[in-house]
Amino acid sequence: MAVYVLDHGRHPSLLIPRGEGRFVCYVYGDWKWYGMSSRRSGDAVAALLWPTRATLGRREIEAPDAAEAMRYVDFTQAVHEIHVEGDSVQRLLDRLDARFSAGARRARLTAEDGFDFVQDQSLYVWWHNCNHVMAGWLRELGCRTRGWALLSNWRVVAGNASSE
Repeated sequence: MAVYVLDHGRHPSLLIPRGEGRFVCYVYGDWKWYGMSSRRSGDAVAALLWPTRATLGRREIEAPDAAEAMRYVDFTQAVHEIHVEGDSVQRLLDRLDARFSAGARRARLTAEDGFDFVQDQSLYVWWHNCNHVMAGWLRELGCRTRGWALLSNWRVVAGNASSE
């Protein structure tokens, strides 16, 4: 089964087919900066330098294929198609859906771009940022990752994802 890492420059998202013309895109980030769209310099510094509340974002998309689904996700600079086992995809989806539902009980925001954001139980900080989380999701899908996942520097090698 194909899943897609969407590279947005400094931030990745994961597009996963749900079947029958449905897709879901998941993102992870700092609650204030990403979830609440607060672009104050103090929020940026806080997100980078010390642990802050994290957010899990999700967008459900109806589209006939992945190429069309990607048109609903803004600012995509590169797309990496990765082929993985369908069972691992379903396990990850079940876990992310449950994590999202748990966060929705605390707080939920809908952004202009159609993403819903919930407060996540984890903390966001430079040593546990969106790229580290994406590398973890890829490992759950059976991919190998290499390098320090601080930056969104992705490449696909022989059907597996690498972060360098």
